[in-house]
Amino acid sequence: MRLVIPVLLLSFATVHISGQDSTVKTSYDISIPNYAYGIKTSSIRDVNFKNLTVFWHPGDPTERGAKLQNGSFQHRHDYGFEGVDLDLLTFPNDESGASQSAIIDLHWKDCGGSCTELGFVQVFELRLQHPTVVQIIEYDRHAPETASTSTALQEC
Repeated sequence: MRLVIPVLLLSFATVHISGQDSTVKTSYDISIPNYAYGIKTSSIRDVNFKNLTVFWHPGDPTERGAKLQNGSFQHRHDYGFEGVDLDLLTFPNDESGASQSAIIDLHWKDCGGSCTELGFVQVFELRLQHPTVVQIIEYDRHAPETASTSTALQEC
């Protein structure tokens, strides 16, 4: 099972080369936060991802996070707004069909004088009955072939 997730994520994060340019330009970062949520559950499928508090940098004590409500978060402030949408939730199967992993793709918008739109693919595993973020791929939503609608992710 642990081999399947990195292969899936690497295929998701593949950057396509177009034209005559033979250099690979990446528009993503990969991190391994190992952030465990405080909730306990016996199955990763019981986690209410549509109403979860998600984090830009899990484990950072200064971050307040974004509390999703039915898969979305919107917050207006004096200089703009912040928005988060849950674009994808999937449970990769292992051989037994009893996977304890989940993958989500968050579309994070932060707008003020200009807008930043990032994607955060987060891989969760159930560890000691706690949903734990074990890998994050942060990517530019404006880069070609990105987001949960990309061909690479749909083929996995």
